[in-house]
Amino acid sequence: MSAVTVTDHRLALTRLLCGSFYFRGLRSNPDIHPPASLLCRKCGGALETPGHVFLQCRDVQTVAARDVLKESLMQDFGMTLRASVSSADAHLLLQELIFDLRTVAPVARFIYRVVRAWRFFGRRLPTMVSELAPDTDDDIDFWDFETATEDGSDLELGEMDMEIDI
Repeated sequence: MSAVTVTDHRLALTRLLCGSFYFRGLRSNPDIHPPASLLCRKCGGALETPGHVFLQCRDVQTVAARDVLKESLMQDFGMTLRASVSSADAHLLLQELIFDLRTVAPVARFIYRVVRAWRFFGRRLPTMVSELAPDTDDDIDFWDFETATEDGSDLELGEMDMEIDI
């Protein structure tokens, strides 16, 4: 993680690795949910999993972010990101990119761009560690994920763009 120097990028990557984002296709018991509720909320083309969202989804903003990543990997590392990848391979490829010390920084930037475009999967992305746990009952109401919408439409424009004075 020390290779990822931008705080927002590191936090988005950490949240992904810790399972903090809600992917519809990763339910503990998918058999009890209607199949349509497990599909990608942007393209509806496949189960919404991290591999699909980051490497297969056809959402315009996601594709644009993926194109920037492909260009960065090619220019900086001479690596080609495969244009088409199976669902099973998407997950493995994403892991390889994240855990490669050479590519982790541009991949973290890409992950941040995608989760931001997806409105953080309905979850607010705190900017400081102290914001991860509520201190008071009022904070619990503010961080109530049960009332957060999946598409983040409950967030105000710029709500996540907080400045931190050090």
